[in-house]
Amino acid sequence: RQMCIRDSNYVLQAAHLKMEAKELLLNELATSKSPYYFMSSLASLAEKDDQIEESLNWYRKAYETSVGSATRFQWGASYVSAIIRLQPEKRDTITEVSLALLGELDSSSEVFAGRNFRILRSLNKRLDDWQLNLEETIETEPQPTAQFKLAINQRCDEQAEGSIEARNCESLAKSG
Repeated sequence: RQMCIRDSNYVLQAAHLKMEAKELLLNELATSKSPYYFMSSLASLAEKDDQIEESLNWYRKAYETSVGSATRFQWGASYVSAIIRLQPEKRDTITEVSLALLGELDSSSEVFAGRNFRILRSLNKRLDDWQLNLEETIETEPQPTAQFKLAINQRCDEQAEGSIEARNCESLAKSG
């Protein structure tokens, strides 16, 4: 059912039937076991219509309703990316949500392997790019990503030497 709704949404949007797509997605929220997928699609629809607050609310709800640490990490990173893209001036929110994501993972090594590491690497790059853009406009305030980097480094210090997680940490440090 989930795939059918996703595909129907795609077809409706391709046919420029945004209201019908939105109605389909909204109707599915109450019955879906994974409503965050549809919330993300609703966020995307709102973003395309320049409905920034509505879009961010859907991204936030998708993150808040997602279940399982890896899934929450993925949807939380998507939420942070949306804030960076749509309201880059929300420094405190971006920093707080980024730190909360790391805190939600069950173990310190969980973030440095597999899907989580790919998401972390992407999020880290987005945060670095955002930081560079901020530095061009605000030079006197402390770097908002400093706490995030510190939390990453602390987790890196806990990895077993020579492990894939330790090597991924090293690659992350070199890229930032």
